[in-house]
Amino acid sequence: MKNLISVIFSILIITVLYSCGDTNSNQKEEDSNVDTKSTSEVEKTKIESTKLDIDVEFKTYQVSNAEDKLLVYEDNSEISIPANAFEYEDGTHFKGEATVKYREIVSPAEIISSQVNMRYDSAGVSNDFQTAGMFEIAAFGNGKELFLKEGKEISVTFGSRTSGNYGFYQYNDDQGGTWDYKSNSQAKKEETNDVEFNALKPTKLDQLNDIVIQIKADYNLFPELKVYKNIIWKYMGEKTPQEVGGIFSKKVTKSKLKKADKGNYLLEITTGNKTHKLMVAPAFSEKNYQDALNVYKENSSTNANAPVKRTKRISEMGMYNYDRVYKSPLSTKIMASFSIDNGGKLYDVENLSVFLITANNSVVIQYTEYTFKRFNFLKTEDNKLLAILPGGKVATLNAKDFKASVDGAKKEHKFILNESETVLNSVDELEEVIASL
Repeated sequence: MKNLISVIFSILIITVLYSCGDTNSNQKEEDSNVDTKSTSEVEKTKIESTKLDIDVEFKTYQVSNAEDKLLVYEDNSEISIPANAFEYEDGTHFKGEATVKYREIVSPAEIISSQVNMRYDSAGVSNDFQTAGMFEIAAFGNGKELFLKEGKEISVTFGSRTSGNYGFYQYNDDQGGTWDYKSNSQAKKEETNDVEFNALKPTKLDQLNDIVIQIKADYNLFPELKVYKNIIWKYMGEKTPQEVGGIFSKKVTKSKLKKADKGNYLLEITTGNKTHKLMVAPAFSEKNYQDALNVYKENSSTNANAPVKRTKRISEMGMYNYDRVYKSPLSTKIMASFSIDNGGKLYDVENLSVFLITANNSVVIQYTEYTFKRFNFLKTEDNKLLAILPGGKVATLNAKDFKASVDGAKKEHKFILNESETVLNSVDELEEVIASL
């Protein structure tokens, strides 16, 4: 199929008030100053931090204890419950319909909202977990908690988006929220005829600084973009608007768009006898960005990885986790501290909880004032920070600013997180915040 692209460009289409060169130098100035504010500028009055008043909801099923029952969760996971599985705490057989509650916790937003401990202690050593997903199951009858009878097991086939070898752990709430290793887990790939691809994460157009190029492309050639509407193309190189405009002031006789790396694309155009190569990237206007982000989230949940299934039989109700220890000898360790930037005014938060989201969103590490001195991260990962503030608010530091912040960092380092004015009322809203970082 021909890769035909109609490129239309004029001085009117170049919508920018500042040159790319000026923008880059300004950005470097901002990045270099992000953590240079002295402690005297930080408001010393500390406020008490609170937890987010949101949680991952359970899905509820009615199950007759006299019959075998197969439950399906989100068209992805299956829970097989045998007949006569439930009893009361004192061992009395339960008769009638049980209310079974089931939920899965996979994304960083779900992990943070559910307040699940993601550390594993073994032989006196504390490690962080990298998760392939968790599930929790409970049952109730006549207003009382139900338990599995001795010898009865529930089979849970967990639909995972993460392949590979992981351990299978059970949450022990009686021991202050620890994890007990149960067995190993190797995912099995699900048979599917779907063509797998990853949607490209959308970015928002900077209307003041980005140079816009109007490109009409055949998106059938770019499945990672095919799911989107209203794509705007922006120039990613070092040329000024005047230089780019000069290229397109001549008639374009030939054009070709091909995928590059890191979300960029190479636009090759011929004007007269000269060929120009311009690095461009797709973006979305402020009006269309949120719609694109919603499409990305939906696509990522179904196509991020080949569908896999993990099946385990459990003899107790509760929470279970597919995990492996996350650590690397290449990690950077620093003594961290954190301040919150509220419109240029810095302040500290007492009992602050800061979450490091890393390893392609599969690792969520919670830090508190007791563990800030052991803050560690891998420079090769996209690292994002999120702190819980009072009143349902959060403060964040995106991956780009994190990287700029730690560039040349010493053993002691202060992170400046930006306070959001949005009050979070649901897990979905927290998902949107994290997806934008």
